[in-house]
Amino acid sequence: MAPKLNKNLSYLKKIGLRVAPGFNTRGRSLNLAFETPSQLNNGPAFYYNDLQIGAYSYLRTGTVRHVRRIGRYCSIAPNVTLGESEHMTNWLSSSTAFHRADQFSFYPPEKEAAAARVLPMDAAPHDAATGDVDIGHDVWIGTNVTVRRGVTIGTGAVIGGGAFVVKDVPPYAIVAGVPAKILRYRFPDKVIEAMHLVRWWEFDANDLAELPFNQPLITLLKIAEQEAAGTIARRPEDFGQIHLTTKGFHVLQSPASPPTPT
Repeated sequence: MAPKLNKNLSYLKKIGLRVAPGFNTRGRSLNLAFETPSQLNNGPAFYYNDLQIGAYSYLRTGTVRHVRRIGRYCSIAPNVTLGESEHMTNWLSSSTAFHRADQFSFYPPEKEAAAARVLPMDAAPHDAATGDVDIGHDVWIGTNVTVRRGVTIGTGAVIGGGAFVVKDVPPYAIVAGVPAKILRYRFPDKVIEAMHLVRWWEFDANDLAELPFNQPLITLLKIAEQEAAGTIARRPEDFGQIHLTTKGFHVLQSPASPPTPT
């Protein structure tokens, strides 16, 4: 017998995950891998597939469909659309009736007929984007952003509000517009190179709290010095897992106890 769904979302906060009322899986169920602390939504939001989210990252509201992972320290604003499915524009029709069998399956005769009518997506050429969105660490995505399927957003990137992102975003690039284009980079090349070398996001926020984040290069040097001295250590990846539906959840694996600041 399957375990009874736990409907007490406040329980998840005790193990380091916030899921607010309004979470909707559209009748599906998904497995969520999460580091502590992290937040999946703070209001109505639609989720369709399994997802991984890193420590100190949060999403607010919107639609999250084909997304492989969200790294650590990511800030994702309201009303985003990440990895939504697309329609084929080079087929005879763009209607989902010809490529998505379950679209109208609420009607019993249609459910039976569609199985014979639907063309498999991999059996005919099409121009719709495929693949999953991959979001690195320390990414900031603004309000009303749409990210197309298959796009990789590099660590440190910033996506301006209202942007439509159709291709990969390099690390530390600031992009905006429809379609999104690079406006500039957050830091000079030598600072970006140091970011990749030190990989500060591998440390817990509590170990970095006393450092001058308003002086990035100095902070990176201090992190390297403190790690060499053994006063701070990298936080290993540790994901809890839950099986989540609109109606509740099962805890599949609790995360380890949060690290103690050194």
